[in-house]
Amino acid sequence: MIIKISYFKDEESNLYQAPSNIEKFFLEKNFKKLNVKDFDNLKSNTFFFQIKKKIFTLINFLKRVNFVFGKVEKKKVIIFDDITGELSFFFSKERNYFSLNTRLQRIDKIYINYSIIKFILFNLLKRKIKLNYLIALINIIDPKIIITFIDNSQDFHLLSKFFDKKRFFLAIQNANRADYFYLSQNQKKKIFFQKLFCMGDFDVNLLKNYDIIGNYKVVGSFRTSLFINKFNNNLDKNKKFDICLIGKNLVKFFQPVQTYENKVIPEYLILLENLKRYIKENNISLVVCCKNYGFKLEAEKSFYKDFFGPLNVTISSNGKDINDDNYFNSYKSILKSEVVIGLPSTILRESFFFDKKILCIDYSKELLHPFKDIALCNSKNFDNFSFKLNSLLEISNDNYFKKLNYSKNYVVGKIDTLGQINSLLNK
Repeated sequence: MIIKISYFKDEESNLYQAPSNIEKFFLEKNFKKLNVKDFDNLKSNTFFFQIKKKIFTLINFLKRVNFVFGKVEKKKVIIFDDITGELSFFFSKERNYFSLNTRLQRIDKIYINYSIIKFILFNLLKRKIKLNYLIALINIIDPKIIITFIDNSQDFHLLSKFFDKKRFFLAIQNANRADYFYLSQNQKKKIFFQKLFCMGDFDVNLLKNYDIIGNYKVVGSFRTSLFINKFNNNLDKNKKFDICLIGKNLVKFFQPVQTYENKVIPEYLILLENLKRYIKENNISLVVCCKNYGFKLEAEKSFYKDFFGPLNVTISSNGKDINDDNYFNSYKSILKSEVVIGLPSTILRESFFFDKKILCIDYSKELLHPFKDIALCNSKNFDNFSFKLNSLLEISNDNYFKKLNYSKNYVVGKIDTLGQINSLLNK
């Protein structure tokens, strides 16, 4: 069965793409399905589409934001754009920090005083208002360090460059940075890291090949370290599943500009078709790690239940942020599985931290990831796919890693990331 992609629009003009067999789910939630003509018109008018979205975002921002007048307290640390709460969780015992939200969708306070207004007005022709506001606020808070887990934040790069040699900016790698491959040379020049804590040597090599300026250090995965730290005494490593599938977002925002993002669902559906047939023919167990949360998670669960039917498949929920009990469910499923499979992703790489056998499915052949040989399948053909999976299920972990022969810390560093951050903070 060939599954097509459908497009849906909500009341705020957000455009989503999703597999066509969950169309009923969207229509019941009052989304509008776009026909071919509507979709083509929208693609040809991306400028107006973006403007409309920005207007909706601005209206919601003005409804939500509170204005705080007067003095702003000084803090030792600024946590920058902590959208999933990991850094706040890490600093929970360290109360001397300021959480600085920088996205319009998340800003709930605007600080106003004489110093901030004066700085914005004096620099109105030099920089955008938002950037001037952030510079003024940072100077008032006077932190020892500004730290973020959103290493691809444009605001953070600009501020890091502005404050270079004046204030210390530390970025921690959040995800694979294959997206940098699609940037223009001018866009790459705007990326700047005073210090970037990278997951592995692969990332350092990748960033250098892209001529991205920065000071890099391999420290492993921050998120994996948080997981180990949180559940260290209660990790269930007993095998329960033959295969763990690292899911992709089956419900995605449509990207009229970042067109490479729109290839994800079609390629993922090819993987799912092959995997479904393999499970059925070999009578094995699968756990699917969902990536979305909220209504998009509901849609994904509906899709998987319909797609896999009566097969031995478990669907694992995901959480919005670290305060959600389901947030680390993917790591828990990985620990209980023999083989981990998926399209190129950060968590697929992090599975190496747990010494898991991995099969990366990549039809693009662009090799924007560290997987190779026995750990890589770039064929859409079922027989090739089946051969690869059979090999992984039969081979021992020791022989699997011998065949790959990765240098230490290449894919993901087996390092105490939290300890590295603490060491830097205590200097």
